[in-house]
Amino acid sequence: MAEIAKKAGLNQESIYKALVETGNPEFGTVMPIVDALGLPLSARKAPSDPAPKPDRTALSGGLARR
Repeated sequence: MAEIAKKAGLNQESIYKALVETGNPEFGTVMPIVDALGLPLSARKAPSDPAPKPDRTALSGGLARR
């Protein structure tokens, strides 16, 4: 992680804070990390028929939130 932080020009703490599940990284934080890892980043059009979203009532034991 130290090497990635150095290559990205960020400190390790900011990388950890940005990439935790509850983090909200900005594009300006993510791109240096992607570049430091040597990964390509690309975008593509979403399929016209996206996968259906999961039924939330099934995930909450059958009880819908009100």
